[in-house]
Amino acid sequence: MAESEAHIVERFAAIVGPDHVDFDPQSLARRFPSTAPHAHRPLGCVSPQTTDEVLAVVKAARMLGVALYPISRGRNWGYGDAAPTTPGQVIVDLSRMNRIRKIDDRLAYATIEPGVTQGQLSAALAERGDRLWCDVTGAGPEASIVGNVLERGYGHTAYGDRLRSVCGLEVVLGDGSVVRTGFSGVTGSAVGAVYPYGIGPYLDGLFTQSGFAIVTEMTIWLMPAPEQFTAVLCQLANEQDIGELVERIRVLRLEGTLNSIVHIANDLRLISGRVQYPETRTGGHVPLPRPVRRELAHALDIAPWSFSAALYGDRAQVRAARRRVNAILKDLKCKLYFIDDRKLALGKLAARVIGFTGVGRRLRERLDLVEPAIGLLKGRPTNAFLAGAYWRAQDAMANTENPDPARDGCGLLWHAPVLPATGEDVRRLIEIVEPILAAYAIDFLLTLSSVTARSLSAVMTIAFRQNDPEEKGRATACYHELVEATARGGYPAYRANSQMMDVALRTVAGRGSYWTMIANIKAALDPDGVIAPGRYLPDGAVR
Repeated sequence: MAESEAHIVERFAAIVGPDHVDFDPQSLARRFPSTAPHAHRPLGCVSPQTTDEVLAVVKAARMLGVALYPISRGRNWGYGDAAPTTPGQVIVDLSRMNRIRKIDDRLAYATIEPGVTQGQLSAALAERGDRLWCDVTGAGPEASIVGNVLERGYGHTAYGDRLRSVCGLEVVLGDGSVVRTGFSGVTGSAVGAVYPYGIGPYLDGLFTQSGFAIVTEMTIWLMPAPEQFTAVLCQLANEQDIGELVERIRVLRLEGTLNSIVHIANDLRLISGRVQYPETRTGGHVPLPRPVRRELAHALDIAPWSFSAALYGDRAQVRAARRRVNAILKDLKCKLYFIDDRKLALGKLAARVIGFTGVGRRLRERLDLVEPAIGLLKGRPTNAFLAGAYWRAQDAMANTENPDPARDGCGLLWHAPVLPATGEDVRRLIEIVEPILAAYAIDFLLTLSSVTARSLSAVMTIAFRQNDPEEKGRATACYHELVEATARGGYPAYRANSQMMDVALRTVAGRGSYWTMIANIKAALDPDGVIAPGRYLPDGAVR
């Protein structure tokens, strides 16, 4: 270890203790594997446990001239994982900051630190009687809530547009100061956790998808458990009807009948969650041949398109919503299922009673698939949907208790353009991306999510083998072309990969005055560029 590096270690160890500083390259490689084709290597890692320690780390980094890359838990799979935006940054691992600082049952909010997991908060709410639900993503119980919100991720429930449920942050700025946003920073204020805007400029959004500060606390609103819950599951029979389905879902979302996020998946996306790529059946041919795709879909009872959503309210509201959903979708060729808690319990009882029969086994298999999806709509995290990340990882299989695509050697890139929620835009997006994926011999795995009533986020999975250099090269080139092609078509990415930040940012870099303003804010809040240099800033805008 060079003398200067030893000095850095010594300074950080004096703040957090020597057990929480790691500058060993082999140890760092084990701790922070990546699903990306190529990942930037960090210089080291420091793991503070309190806001005061984070503040001291930032001040030390300014003195030492060291760049910091904060992570909540590092499970940003498919978007760069825990790897920094440029080589040589020191990861600030906030997983030790894992306290739930407050839960308010009457006003339905929780104040949490960045290391708090979805499973942790969900369990804490269950212990208090399950009267409140937290929105969750499909990233599993060990994923950070704060980390996902700061990337503007989304979940499944009526609170699935997660940034809209944030009500106050505590942040450590790059200039070495601590700021609490909104009224949460006003001494004696009773409304910091219930009124998000404060007085004057509204700041919370500044600290999402940015490198202005390290977030050390977040207050999020929780969803009161409804009197009645019913999951809505739909299988669309004809692939060509996807545009018409989107038109009708938009109607249901705009009028408020469906107030959960609606997730629409194509057949390959669901197949990838059930089985790995069938090497022996295809002789290694990629992408998956159409006949094999049809056979797998038939065997697994997967439709060309499927969606999940939920109805929440009292019994009369849910009954009325069911009638409305049926009326809007009635002349589409689809199978529509409404599953409430009672129906799910009866199904599980029937599966136990007749479990030894063929019908019982099929029922149990169906319940094993449906129950986790329904759980997400009630704020119950699950590992079940991480299986899709293992589609091309032939030498790895998800540990169902603790899957970790990066640790298990999965190759994964997600491209997530946003488009208007219209049938013609969905069809046009498919026309743009399907030939590109086919040209690079990559399967077309797609989910469309109605994060807002008027838009869809289209998440495309680029799965590849980490141990195959040629396949990694194809995946990288495909990602570049997809990002550029969808942006040209009017559908820019809502989120960038930390290992290829410039790919998405250069498609929007023409907004000169906008990025100049962002660079000026960065210069004011982080004058030495200590925190995550290059994160969500185009090259030309960086000071």
